[in-house]
Amino acid sequence: MKGLQKLLHSSIIRILAGGFLLVIVPTIALCLIYSYSSMDMLRDEYDISYANNTKLISDQFSDKLRDLEMTAAPLLVDEDLVKMSVMDKNSLDLWSYTIFKSRLSLYFASRFIASNVSVILPIQKRVISTKYGVDSFSKYNMLGNLQELNRDQPIWAVRPSLRNPNEKCYSIIKGYAYPRQSRPLISIEISESEIVGQLKALFGDNDKIMASFLIDINGKVFKLDKDNILNQNILQNIMEQNNNNTKSEPFTYKDKDGLYRIVFSKLDTYQCIIGIIYNEKEILSPVTRMMSFLVAILIFAAIAVAFYIIVSYRKIYSPANVLVDAMKRVAEGDFQSHTHIINNSEFGMMSVQFNNMVDQLDKSLKEKYLAQENLNKAHLKFLKSQIKPHFLYNCLYSIYNMIKSENLDNAADMTMYLGHFYQKITHFDDKDTTILREMENIKLYLKIHQLRSPEKFDYNCLIDAGLEEMIIPSLSLQTIVENAISHAFVNHNRKNFIDIKAICVDENVQLIVEDNGIGLSQEQLGNILSQLNLDFSDKTHGIQNVFSRFRLMYGGEVELNISTDMGRGTKFTFSIPKTIIKQEQELLKNV
Repeated sequence: MKGLQKLLHSSIIRILAGGFLLVIVPTIALCLIYSYSSMDMLRDEYDISYANNTKLISDQFSDKLRDLEMTAAPLLVDEDLVKMSVMDKNSLDLWSYTIFKSRLSLYFASRFIASNVSVILPIQKRVISTKYGVDSFSKYNMLGNLQELNRDQPIWAVRPSLRNPNEKCYSIIKGYAYPRQSRPLISIEISESEIVGQLKALFGDNDKIMASFLIDINGKVFKLDKDNILNQNILQNIMEQNNNNTKSEPFTYKDKDGLYRIVFSKLDTYQCIIGIIYNEKEILSPVTRMMSFLVAILIFAAIAVAFYIIVSYRKIYSPANVLVDAMKRVAEGDFQSHTHIINNSEFGMMSVQFNNMVDQLDKSLKEKYLAQENLNKAHLKFLKSQIKPHFLYNCLYSIYNMIKSENLDNAADMTMYLGHFYQKITHFDDKDTTILREMENIKLYLKIHQLRSPEKFDYNCLIDAGLEEMIIPSLSLQTIVENAISHAFVNHNRKNFIDIKAICVDENVQLIVEDNGIGLSQEQLGNILSQLNLDFSDKTHGIQNVFSRFRLMYGGEVELNISTDMGRGTKFTFSIPKTIIKQEQELLKNV
């Protein structure tokens, strides 16, 4: 188990498996997505086709029912029929009924749908039918209560036939029944076989349609169902869909026997539903077979990847893991670590080259460490030498003169400042320091000069809040200040002044050393600027040294601007981006 976990944590194995699956899985996924999309498109195409066909048949059926009603409606006000309906039953002979029966048959003989139209004469207790001729009420057991019959049959619905209650038909009664009925009523009945014949038009020669149906307002059904699949559950779902949706939306019904798609159309005028059922699973079977095939390919690909990983483990992962472990030991500082892969593969060559590289790296690091130590010592020694020995001599002579002139307070202060100053200088063991420490050291240096020339020298030191702990090269600003005192105030008649600032300006930190000395000539300025970008070496000194150290610390984005005016002074401005400072501080924290 641990070996498997280690294997799965290998980036090489993950890359190999990922590279193998990167082609197979997306391809199969795209194929599956396309298959699902094709399935939806195929279903939609069938839905649209069958829905249009169903709507066409529904409209035709609706027109046929309307034609029957419009043909029957004038009979209710037909003059001859109204006269017959109010006459005494004994006043009419059979001939009169036969004549009207012929007229009735003639009216409905050419209708678009075969039907049995019956004229009910309540007073005569007679029924004149296009199918059965003239009969008495005794042949129509369901005409016992005309008012109840009229209330129950004002719209088209599936009902028992008036003459043969054991036979179902699609019927409606036109007219109005009331007590002491004298006016005629008209019954229109369409037989079940005729309705089934109309439904058969929905089938055509399409063997994919399994059933067609007509459902009336009461949920009773006429159906053409060759496989007897139109059960009560499907009928209930059709009625629910019809009640819940304003549009006749096709839907899928799934049960243990199969997957069925139901397409139907509402006849709002006659409050019935006509529709079909087809086998969705059979229609979509080509697409589902393709999806099954793709899933099988995916499973095979997974097995192939597993086998490929096992082979890769022996050929790639195991020797690679040896190299990785050796690299980890080297990263931890063990430069005596070597690998032992003995074969003629690329990993064997890598092992030899790795061992040679480790030996060379160990040798190079030792040499570089010694060189860096020597460079640091020489560098610090060079920086400390920037404070000229004659400064100490001048300070001691000044103290001597103060004592001789009995200016003991200033002599004591200078002695204390000088002691603190050299104490800090001699303890600068690091190449870097903070702005605050550098500024404190400069203040000691300037206070000493102020005591030596109290009437001729003044200074100002400023650090913006938040910059106190910013790291800068040690004795860098000190070098600029010393250079100003040594050169800027020669033959200078005004009161000497030096302004040292560390301030934030926009997105930069600026370190400024400004004096009011004699300034620089264009030649002097040119010489300084030409030396700034030279590579750092033991021969660099003064401003070039400071600028090089700033760039070594913060990179090439450090800028030095020197502005000068003969007779008015010189201003040195080091500009460092805040983002670079932040990165350097984070690096120092991690170290």
